[in-house]
Amino acid sequence: MCDKTPKINHYYTPEYHEILKNKKYDKVLEIGIGYPDLMCKFTNDNYRCGASLYMWKEYFETSEIFGCDIRDIELEGIKTFVCDQSDTLQLEKMMEQIGNVDFIIDDGSHILEHQIISFKTLWKYCNDIYGTGRNYFLLPVS
Repeated sequence: MCDKTPKINHYYTPEYHEILKNKKYDKVLEIGIGYPDLMCKFTNDNYRCGASLYMWKEYFETSEIFGCDIRDIELEGIKTFVCDQSDTLQLEKMMEQIGNVDFIIDDGSHILEHQIISFKTLWKYCNDIYGTGRNYFLLPVS
């Protein structure tokens, strides 16, 4: 179970669908990879590691899906990176490997300062939408 569902009083998925339903993306990046020790308290005992990344993989069937976290987490069919979102050098190094992406969702540390650092570093690598929880920034395509 993904943590972005109305089943657990998070209404992100309907909002995401309204914003993204007509989008075709080549690359999607999510900051933060959920893992059972952390997420079971928010979802249930059946939580699957990287659940929201697998959700993006299903939603954007033809897209490359990337994830990053401070933990080294490997997921089948998804390229993951160890990256501290509060470290601009680590973020830049990761993006050198990924290149530009079309959509970034920040579901990492949830610390405002970290979100600001990530946005200030990553927005230039994002072709369309950068999201932090309920806030979305539509970016001009260069």
